[in-house]
Order: sequence, then C-alpha cells, then structure tokens
Amino acid sequence: MFAMKNWVFVFLIAAALCSVINSESISICEEARRTDAECGSYCYAVSKPLLQMAPLCHRKDQEVSELKDKLQDLQRKVSAFEAQVSQCKIFDELTSLRSAVESMANSRGINTSDASVELKKCQDRLSNTIGCRNSRTLQQTLTETRDRLKKCLDKDANTTKVEESKAEAKPEYPSNCLGSKSPIVILKVQVPDIAPFRVRCNNEIAGPGWMVIQQQVEGSLIDFERNWDTYRSGFGDLHGSHFIGLEKLYHLTKSQPHELYIHMVTFQESVTQAYYDNFRVDSEAEGYRLIDLGKYSGGAGDAGDALSVNNNQKFSTMDRDNDSYDRVHCALEYKSGWWHNNCTESNLNGVYMRTDEHDDRSWGIWWRPWQRYTPFKAVHMLIRPKQ
Repeated sequence: MFAMKNWVFVFLIAAALCSVINSESISICEEARRTDAECGSYCYAVSKPLLQMAPLCHRKDQEVSELKDKLQDLQRKVSAFEAQVSQCKIFDELTSLRSAVESMANSRGINTSDASVELKKCQDRLSNTIGCRNSRTLQQTLTETRDRLKKCLDKDANTTKVEESKAEAKPEYPSNCLGSKSPIVILKVQVPDIAPFRVRCNNEIAGPGWMVIQQQVEGSLIDFERNWDTYRSGFGDLHGSHFIGLEKLYHLTKSQPHELYIHMVTFQESVTQAYYDNFRVDSEAEGYRLIDLGKYSGGAGDAGDALSVNNNQKFSTMDRDNDSYDRVHCALEYKSGWWHNNCTESNLNGVYMRTDEHDDRSWGIWWRPWQRYTPFKAVHMLIRPKQ
C-alpha cells in the first residue's frame, strides 16, 4: 500500500513536470514563429527591388548583345574601308609618279612618252579595281608599273644622253662680230648668263667686227617712243631700224670691254661720227645706267662730244622717269628712250622726221654739238670688243 502511494506520487510529479515543459515548448515555438514571420517580412523588403530589377537587367542584356552585333558589323565596314583607302593610296601614288614623270620631262627635256603610256594603262586598271577589298591586285600592279617605269626612264635617259652628246658636238656661237666677213651679216651670238640671240654685224661703216646696237634708217620707219619692257627686250627689224635691247646690251658690255662708234648722216648727205673707247651699261636693277664711255674722239668729221653729259645716268622711257630733271619727264619731252640727264645733248632714239615736217624739231634725231637740232637721215650705233 505504501509502495502504491509512492508510485502515485511520482506519477503526479512527472505529470506536473511534463505540463510545465510542454507549456514552455509551446511558448518557445510561438516565439520562433514570430521570429520567422519578422525575418520573412524583412527579407522580402530587401529582395523586392532586386526582383523588380530582374526584367530590366534582362532587357539590358539583350541591348548589349545587339550593340555587340552592331560593333562587329562596324568593324567589318571599317576593315573594308581601310582596304579601300589602301587602294586609293596606291592609286594616288601612281598619279604622283605620273606627275613626277611629266615634271621631269618639262624640266630636263627627257622624252617620257613610253613611261607616261605605261602609267596611264596602270591607272586605267586601278580605276576598274577600286572598291574591291583585296589590295593584292593593286599592290602587284603598282610593283609592275614601277618596274616598267624604270625601264622606260632608263631608255629615255639613254636617248637623252645621246641627244645631249649630239648637241654638245655643235659649235658654240660667237660672242661678237669679229669673225664676220661680209659687209652686212646677220648671225647669232652668245655671251654668259643670257640665251643666244641674233644681231646685225656691219663691216663697212667703220671697219670689221662692229655690231649694230641701234639704227634708224630711211625706208624702215618705226616708233622709238616705247615703254620700259620693250626697250629692255629690244624691238624692230635687224634688216632695218631697230634697237638691240638693254638686257642684251648689259650682258654684252659686262662680258668684255667694248668701244662705241656712232655714225650720223644728214639729209644733205653730210656725214660725221663720234667714238668712245670704253662703253658699258649696268644691270636692270641699276636702271641700265650708262656706267662708262671712256675717252671721246671724233675722227675726220668730228661731231663733238654730246654723250658724256649722259654718263652715269639711268635709262628713261615714256613709263619710267629716271632722269635728273625734276620739272620735266625728259623721255616724254623728247619722245625717246635715252640716258637722259637734265635733259640731253643728243637724241638718237628720237622721231624720224625731215627738216620741214615738224615745227618742234627737238623731237627728231639730232646731235646738238653738230648742226644743233637738224634731223638725221640715218644714224648707227655700233659696238666692238676692245682689241
């Protein structure tokens, strides 16, 4: 009986303990459920924006993929363009080669017709291939053309050398009239720094070897009132009235010392002359200044010295007033290009006239110390190297 009571007591204690444990377990579980609910609400709040971004990220992935495709397409186009630019550069190089050939032909006198034909053929071939992506054909064409061009230029250069050797074999032109034999000779002369030019040689007026630099004669009337450029180059007909040209006169008298002989004839057939033993003219930069005349002498028909007053004077023309007279343009006043001073004692480039043709005879051809302003029928200015 006592044992039974003990077991009942134990059972009751155990039941009480289980009740307490069960109550605490329920409390713990409820707490866990509340925690889970709170955690679930927090995680959703955090992950919700990410979930909302997912569709946007997907669209961006698609856009990136499309951009990659476009980039690849652009790269292919750039490669094609670069290939075409390469072809165009080759074409331009050939064009430059052709221009160089033509320039060389103009500057050196080389016959480049064969080379030009080869370049033209190559350019035509390139025109048909421009636009293809493979530039090997162009590069090969360029190489072939260079080889052909070299052969053509070598051939033309050899031909030119032969022509130059033939040209060198030609006799040089004389620099004066000393070797001329006939009374009147038209020949070509050459002096340094100027191209060869034709002159009139007169071996009968004052002896052999004289070159005519100016003359006015009856039956060949031309106007000597000219501008600067015309006097620089020269004008007229070597068989009649003419002026040799200041530039030629400068180079002639610079090349070696010359003497000057002036022959004058009136309409009454009176003849006189003036001689100067050291005639020289300066360059255009110095206005073709009359540098020197040397000593004067007149010979049998002494005309008197009417040119020394013009010594050291620049040349004046209708459009270039280089005289020393402030109030008068002497070239216009006397209608002649001349080495006017203030103004002049001679007017050999004046107007060709007879005595009774004009009231103002100062325009005419005259030598003042000899018969004052009486017009001349003929005048010749001659030069010859001093011997």
